[in-house]
Amino acid sequence: MSSCLPEQIDPLFFYSLTKANLESDRSLSSSSIVLTSDSGEFFVPFTYRSKVGKIKTKNLGNWILDQWPGNDWFWVLETANYSELYERIENNTDLVITADDGYWTAPYIDCKLTSTWHVTYGVPFFTRTLDELYFK
Repeated sequence: MSSCLPEQIDPLFFYSLTKANLESDRSLSSSSIVLTSDSGEFFVPFTYRSKVGKIKTKNLGNWILDQWPGNDWFWVLETANYSELYERIENNTDLVITADDGYWTAPYIDCKLTSTWHVTYGVPFFTRTLDELYFK
């Protein structure tokens, strides 16, 4: 089990989310969720359509973020300044992530798995521990 996930959460839950996302829209070629830990470990359930249209799922872990061209879809969000969002929480208001909080990448070719052009959209999400909010 990945240290990115609390023990009570089954990793299959995240794989099922990426698979359901892909199956619900034929225009999508892949779907992933990136979860990080304080130690720098990544859990990356990834679902994609193979060249023959078969749906495949795997954990890309650290590999995707270190080696994949176009991986700015994660790093731009991970290194962003969320102080405005944190201030909303401190003022007892709800944290709502909207489409405007996401990030579109420039087109890039995925030479590793799908051999297709991609334009990626990423949205930040957070986890709460006691009174603290963390980018996830």
